[in-house]
Amino acid sequence: MKKLTEIIKRKLYFSSIGQRISTVMVIIIIVTVIIFMISTYNIMRYQLSIKTELNTQKDLTTVSEKMDLFFQRVKSDSILVLASGPCQDLLKGANKTLNADSSEQYRIYRLIQETMKSIFVSDDIYRTIIFYDLNANAYAPVNMAIQDKNFQIQKKIMLDFLSSSKEDAEWVTLHKSPWLFGTKGAEEDCISYLHKVYDGSSGKLIGAMEMELSTDSIFKLYKTLAQNGMDIFILDSSGMVISSENPDLRYKNFSGENWYKNFNDKKKHIDQQNKLLYMTKKYSMLDWSIVCTIPMDVYLRDLHIFSVVDIVIGLILLVIASFLSRILILSIIKPLGLITRTIHDIGKGNYEQRIRIQYGGEIGTLAVEFNRMIDKTNELMEKIVTTEQKKRESELSLIQMQMTPHFFYNILESICGLIVINEKKLAIKTVQLLSAFYRGVLNKGKDIIPISEELDIAKNYLDIMQICHSNTFTYKIHCAEELKKYHINKLTLQPILENAVHHGIIGSGRNGEIRILVSEAENKIRIRISDNGNGISAKTLESIHEGREEEYHMDSFGLKNTQERIRLHFGEDYGLSIQSEESMGTEVEILLPMQ
Repeated sequence: MKKLTEIIKRKLYFSSIGQRISTVMVIIIIVTVIIFMISTYNIMRYQLSIKTELNTQKDLTTVSEKMDLFFQRVKSDSILVLASGPCQDLLKGANKTLNADSSEQYRIYRLIQETMKSIFVSDDIYRTIIFYDLNANAYAPVNMAIQDKNFQIQKKIMLDFLSSSKEDAEWVTLHKSPWLFGTKGAEEDCISYLHKVYDGSSGKLIGAMEMELSTDSIFKLYKTLAQNGMDIFILDSSGMVISSENPDLRYKNFSGENWYKNFNDKKKHIDQQNKLLYMTKKYSMLDWSIVCTIPMDVYLRDLHIFSVVDIVIGLILLVIASFLSRILILSIIKPLGLITRTIHDIGKGNYEQRIRIQYGGEIGTLAVEFNRMIDKTNELMEKIVTTEQKKRESELSLIQMQMTPHFFYNILESICGLIVINEKKLAIKTVQLLSAFYRGVLNKGKDIIPISEELDIAKNYLDIMQICHSNTFTYKIHCAEELKKYHINKLTLQPILENAVHHGIIGSGRNGEIRILVSEAENKIRIRISDNGNGISAKTLESIHEGREEEYHMDSFGLKNTQERIRLHFGEDYGLSIQSEESMGTEVEILLPMQ
């Protein structure tokens, strides 16, 4: 990862600014569009999820309300049947009916059947109605045959119901009806409503009635809602399916499923394995559950459509943003290219070239400042030429000073005098010192030399001055070895020492002493040259600071030129300063860089 980052940085650093801006803009646009697409996708998914849940819950509520009306009708119908005369007569005379001949029984059953038809406007919701006496003997319509196995189960349920004192009515969940239409009728699923029958006169329990409801009658309640891939089914309190469009789903028990276990905690569950969304609603009247399953592809169909639209919009935005960013980049790159070409021309020496200002803002400011910089550069170059001329003149003055005849002649006269008075050894020494002095001064034309060589020139000069002015002064030179390697302008010390000897010590009437101390101060080289001579008056010192030392007969190269040479080579932060008090001596301090 680190290596990849370095490669990307290298690519960016060595590419043009246009490529950098384009790359960054493309990345920003792509990231922005992706964020936009993801955000809108998630928002739409959330909205569709809420919408689907609300619509499904609304449908389930509608089913629940239809079931309320449906079961209220069943209860109302049951009351009408129980209160009818044939029902009362049948169950009060149950023993007689059982012992009657077949013609009498047929008459009674036909009477009950006609009575049912007169009470019910339509019997499409009921499969059949059966009456039971206290011994659970069944009284069914004449067209019904019995399936013994299922009847025994139903008979046991009826006996338990009759013996129970808790409820007068009870629902029996999905089961196989024991009653067949004709001898060849097929078994059918049904749901039964049981209701006890009491004697209308005495109030005694005389039997019970069973109203069998076909599963189709319940399915019709939600048939119109179960479409577009949706499936609705109803579970009893045990989790078994009691009504569904799919016959294979009936009797299936969902009590072990996660969504059913969490039914009390949440009304929505996503089955990732079967890719189904379960929505549930409790039907509290019978402790049943109404369940709606939605395939995930149906649930997400609108979302998929929106995703395609979202991608198309994202691509359109990407194209528009790229086009606009291209215009923006060109508005930046074009003037920068003009500036670059102008810089290139100036780099070739065409200093008259300027940028034509056609832009505002930062680019316009840059163009104005660039033109101003070129103007200042031209001025600076002119100043450099002038400075170089002055430097050359100073160097010529230095050479002239180095070869100044009067100093050389004075020393020769001194040597001749020594020879006359038979001081040959001293004369030889003087010649040697003079030779060493000029050897250091000339130094192959170098102007910048190590401090050690400058101190040697100063020492040779002071030794010569001691011979020429014997018993006039002494001197001390101190410099740490590690400082001798740093550099200084050649003949920086000589003019100062010359002034110290000729204008400070000679004529002072006292034993002169000259000290040269080289030290380090704040990462700079500090050289102090002090004497105990006549000193300099305040007026003269002011004139020296103003560069008018020639008015006061200051010989040699001059302090002003020394100052200029130091600053010319090392900068304005360096140079010399003078402190002096008349009759008390003078101290000159020189600051140089450590280089």
